[in-house]
Amino acid sequence: MSNYKEYFAIESKIKKQGFDIERSDVIRQFSNGKKQGLSQLTPFEYKELLRWLNQRFGPNQQKPKTDPKIHPEFNEAEDRQKKKIIALFCKMGYVKDDKADIYRINGWSIQYGHLHKKLNDYHGADLTKLVSQAEEVYKTFVDGLSK
Repeated sequence: MSNYKEYFAIESKIKKQGFDIERSDVIRQFSNGKKQGLSQLTPFEYKELLRWLNQRFGPNQQKPKTDPKIHPEFNEAEDRQKKKIIALFCKMGYVKDDKADIYRINGWSIQYGHLHKKLNDYHGADLTKLVSQAEEVYKTFVDGLSK
Protein backbone atom coordinates (compact mmCIF):
# COMPACT_ATOMS: atom_id res chain seq x y z
CA MET A 1 0.00 0.00 0.00
CA SER A 2 1.82 3.10 -1.20
CA ASN A 3 -0.97 5.66 -1.56
CA TYR A 4 -1.64 7.39 1.74
CA LYS A 5 -3.44 10.45 0.39
CA GLU A 6 -6.35 9.99 2.82
CA TYR A 7 -3.97 10.09 5.77
CA PHE A 8 -2.15 13.18 4.47
CA ALA A 9 -5.47 14.97 3.89
CA ILE A 10 -6.49 14.25 7.51
CA GLU A 11 -3.05 15.27 8.81
CA SER A 12 -3.30 18.55 6.90
CA LYS A 13 -6.75 19.27 8.42
CA ILE A 14 -5.46 18.46 11.88
CA LYS A 15 -2.54 20.86 11.51
CA LYS A 16 -4.86 23.58 10.17
CA GLN A 17 -6.94 23.18 13.36
CA GLY A 18 -3.81 24.15 15.29
CA PHE A 19 -2.68 20.73 16.52
CA ASP A 20 1.05 20.13 16.41
CA ILE A 21 1.44 16.46 15.50
CA GLU A 22 4.23 14.20 14.31
CA ARG A 23 3.25 11.31 12.05
CA SER A 24 5.47 8.77 13.81
CA ASP A 25 4.06 9.80 17.21
CA VAL A 26 0.50 9.42 15.93
CA ILE A 27 1.19 5.96 14.55
CA ARG A 28 3.02 4.88 17.72
CA GLN A 29 0.10 6.04 19.84
CA PHE A 30 -2.41 4.33 17.56
CA SER A 31 -0.46 1.04 17.55
CA ASN A 32 0.43 1.16 21.25
CA GLY A 33 4.12 1.62 20.43
CA LYS A 34 4.34 -1.33 18.03
CA LYS A 35 4.68 0.60 14.76
CA GLN A 36 5.95 4.01 13.75
CA GLY A 37 5.39 4.40 10.01
CA LEU A 38 2.48 4.21 7.60
CA SER A 39 4.25 1.53 5.55
CA GLN A 40 4.32 -0.76 8.60
CA LEU A 41 0.51 -0.80 8.83
CA THR A 42 -1.62 -3.49 7.21
CA PRO A 43 -4.47 -2.26 4.97
CA PHE A 44 -6.91 -2.99 7.80
CA GLU A 45 -4.78 -1.09 10.34
CA TYR A 46 -4.48 1.84 7.92
CA LYS A 47 -8.28 2.07 7.63
CA GLU A 48 -8.60 1.82 11.42
CA LEU A 49 -6.00 4.59 11.80
CA LEU A 50 -8.07 6.85 9.54
CA ARG A 51 -11.22 6.09 11.54
CA TRP A 52 -9.35 6.67 14.83
CA LEU A 53 -8.00 10.03 13.64
CA ASN A 54 -11.41 11.18 12.46
CA GLN A 55 -12.88 10.32 15.87
CA ARG A 56 -10.15 12.18 17.76
CA PHE A 57 -9.65 15.17 15.46
CA GLY A 58 -12.83 15.27 13.43
CA PRO A 59 -14.72 18.44 12.57
CA ASN A 60 -16.28 18.69 16.05
CA GLN A 61 -12.91 18.74 17.83
CA GLN A 62 -11.05 21.96 18.59
CA LYS A 63 -7.60 22.87 19.78
CA PRO A 64 -7.43 22.85 23.59
CA LYS A 65 -8.28 26.21 25.08
CA THR A 66 -4.82 26.72 26.57
CA ASP A 67 -3.52 29.01 23.83
CA PRO A 68 -4.51 32.61 24.75
CA LYS A 69 -3.87 33.78 21.16
CA ILE A 70 -6.59 31.45 19.89
CA HIS A 71 -8.74 31.39 23.03
CA PRO A 72 -8.46 34.75 24.83
CA GLU A 73 -11.08 33.57 27.34
CA PHE A 74 -8.55 31.07 28.76
CA ASN A 75 -7.41 32.16 32.21
CA GLU A 76 -4.33 30.39 33.55
CA ALA A 77 -5.00 31.34 37.19
CA GLU A 78 -8.53 29.95 37.01
CA ASP A 79 -7.24 26.83 35.31
CA ARG A 80 -4.83 26.26 38.24
CA GLN A 81 -7.68 26.77 40.74
CA LYS A 82 -9.87 24.23 38.93
CA LYS A 83 -6.99 21.75 38.81
CA LYS A 84 -6.50 22.23 42.55
CA ILE A 85 -10.15 21.35 43.19
CA ILE A 86 -9.84 18.31 40.95
CA ALA A 87 -6.66 17.21 42.75
CA LEU A 88 -8.31 17.54 46.16
CA PHE A 89 -11.24 15.40 45.08
CA CYS A 90 -8.93 12.82 43.51
CA LYS A 91 -7.22 12.50 46.90
CA MET A 92 -10.65 11.77 48.36
CA GLY A 93 -11.31 8.97 45.88
CA TYR A 94 -13.19 10.79 43.13
CA VAL A 95 -11.37 8.69 40.55
CA LYS A 96 -12.54 6.38 37.79
CA ASP A 97 -10.15 4.28 35.69
CA ASP A 98 -7.15 6.05 37.26
CA LYS A 99 -8.44 9.47 36.13
CA ALA A 100 -10.35 12.24 37.84
CA ASP A 101 -14.06 11.44 37.90
CA ILE A 102 -15.26 14.79 36.56
CA TYR A 103 -18.85 13.58 36.56
CA ARG A 104 -18.75 13.12 40.36
CA ILE A 105 -16.74 16.31 40.91
CA ASN A 106 -19.32 18.26 38.90
CA GLY A 107 -22.04 16.53 40.90
CA TRP A 108 -20.47 17.78 44.13
CA SER A 109 -20.06 21.27 42.66
CA ILE A 110 -23.70 21.37 41.58
CA GLN A 111 -25.02 19.98 44.86
CA TYR A 112 -22.75 21.69 47.39
CA GLY A 113 -20.98 24.54 45.58
CA HIS A 114 -22.30 27.95 46.59
CA LEU A 115 -23.62 28.70 43.08
CA HIS A 116 -24.79 25.13 42.38
CA LYS A 117 -23.10 25.02 38.97
CA LYS A 118 -20.58 22.77 37.22
CA LEU A 119 -16.92 23.38 38.03
CA ASN A 120 -16.14 25.02 34.68
CA ASP A 121 -18.99 27.50 35.17
CA TYR A 122 -17.25 29.12 38.17
CA HIS A 123 -15.04 32.15 37.55
CA GLY A 124 -13.25 34.88 39.47
CA ALA A 125 -14.16 35.35 43.12
CA ASP A 126 -16.81 32.64 42.88
CA LEU A 127 -14.15 30.15 41.84
CA THR A 128 -11.91 31.25 44.71
CA LYS A 129 -14.79 30.65 47.11
CA LEU A 130 -15.34 27.19 45.58
CA VAL A 131 -11.65 26.38 46.14
CA SER A 132 -12.12 27.32 49.81
CA GLN A 133 -15.17 25.07 50.02
CA ALA A 134 -13.24 22.17 48.45
CA GLU A 135 -10.35 22.72 50.87
CA GLU A 136 -12.77 22.57 53.81
CA VAL A 137 -14.30 19.36 52.49
CA TYR A 138 -10.82 17.88 52.12
CA LYS A 139 -9.84 18.97 55.62
CA THR A 140 -12.98 17.32 57.02
CA PHE A 141 -12.20 14.19 55.00
CA VAL A 142 -8.64 13.99 56.39
CA ASP A 143 -9.85 14.69 59.94
CA GLY A 144 -12.35 11.86 59.56
CA LEU A 145 -9.58 9.45 58.63
CA SER A 146 -7.65 10.14 61.82
CA LYS A 147 -10.61 9.35 64.10
